[in-house]
Amino acid sequence: LGNRALAPDFNIPSGDFRTGKESLVVAQIKELLDHLGVEKCVLLGRDYGAVCAGAFKLVHKTRVSALVLQNKRNDKDEKQTREMKKGNPNWMMDMWTGPWNFYLDHTGAMGGAGKEKHVKCKGLGKVTLLWPFQKNGKTDTPKSSDTVCKLGAQFGAAMKANVVQSHLMNEEAVANLVLKV
Repeated sequence: LGNRALAPDFNIPSGDFRTGKESLVVAQIKELLDHLGVEKCVLLGRDYGAVCAGAFKLVHKTRVSALVLQNKRNDKDEKQTREMKKGNPNWMMDMWTGPWNFYLDHTGAMGGAGKEKHVKCKGLGKVTLLWPFQKNGKTDTPKSSDTVCKLGAQFGAAMKANVVQSHLMNEEAVANLVLKV
């Protein structure tokens, strides 16, 4: 049959990432793969799905040949960024405290004193990290001093990931990248 792509939605609201429900999704992913007879796969997760994909890999190491983790939550263009700033004065803190904190082991911000253990970043195996390096909705570089850029670079280093600039990357480009992993 060749490569197949599945895009299940486990219907957990994005605000629920602080409740530790990833173990429920891990069980659902395993059940789905078992039902379909899939022994090993490349697993793509976006935002909270990236948390669940990483959690799945940590529990079921032999079932995942590679992870593709995408930060879609912070992928905003200039207009969306202006709207976010108008609508939510704490929007930057929302980025810092989003689902990606799963990989911090709740030890604090990665840009801090460097005391983080990154335990959940280890043992993930082959990882491609799609990160929207941007500042105020304008494409930026991983070496930028902007918070989103710093976090992406630091997550990539902690995961030993192949980090890919994904700012405003369309669905077709993501799909093509996944097929090449």
